[in-house]
Amino acid sequence: MTAHQATAADLRPSTPLWAAGLVLLAGFLWSLQGVTIRLLEVATSEQTIFWRNLSQCGALVLFIAIRNRGDVIGAIQRAGKLGVLGGTFQTISSVTVVFAFAYTTVANVNFILSTSPFMAGFLAWVFLRERLSKRTIIAMAVALAGVGIMMLDGLTGGHLIGNGLVVITTLCFSALAVILRTNRHVDMLPTIFWGAGFGTIAGFVLSGGEIALPMRDILLCVVMGAIQIGLGQALFILASRHVPAALLAFLSLSEIVLGPIWAWLGVNEVPSELTLVGGGVVIAALVWQAWMGARRAR
Repeated sequence: MTAHQATAADLRPSTPLWAAGLVLLAGFLWSLQGVTIRLLEVATSEQTIFWRNLSQCGALVLFIAIRNRGDVIGAIQRAGKLGVLGGTFQTISSVTVVFAFAYTTVANVNFILSTSPFMAGFLAWVFLRERLSKRTIIAMAVALAGVGIMMLDGLTGGHLIGNGLVVITTLCFSALAVILRTNRHVDMLPTIFWGAGFGTIAGFVLSGGEIALPMRDILLCVVMGAIQIGLGQALFILASRHVPAALLAFLSLSEIVLGPIWAWLGVNEVPSELTLVGGGVVIAALVWQAWMGARRAR
């Protein structure tokens, strides 16, 4: 969930067009999550968590088997304890984001989540002692100001709880990113499997075992978990090995931009003025930081 300015230099021959296309497709799939939740008729947030994670878990088992030639257990073991820890953060992230959609707008969720690269950078500085450039610190401060504007929208529009839940989602997602970076020499797709598995259990417990839903809602949850999220994650991880960081991050911006558009077109959910202003500030910080980073790299 980051953004970098793409230039002709990024699309050099070493960057396969199919890989760049996979990143765009992943962002497109992720962007549909919010409107899919809005289309559910009966499912509660707890039931949505259960069915979404259950289908995501099944899809990830299939993806892991394909990537590791059937050695699912071996891949999970190689991910080790960090895979389990990352899965825990993934679970908290997936649970809080579903509840967030119940309390705030799709636009708020997407724009606040877009600050996760900055939060991940801060956590990497704290725990991994990775250096933060002045450019990144300035961009983090500007993005934080944008989130603050959207939090003001919570005070006036009744979205404070939802916005707070998205902040928790962002923190946990960023912690997951740091764990993946710590263990980046190992295929960490099993981490997402652990997260989906724990999320399935959490959804069952939170719903009190009341998981029966109309077939329409179940199918929407399966599409969301297996295709929009699960397939999107698999495509992104596959493409990340072939796409430069600047272009990879910029193409991921498609999720942030498209999410509110689908909510507006699909369920007529129009963002508030404060959401648009705050979101614009966040995106400006992301693009500026990425543009400067791309220039420095060249």
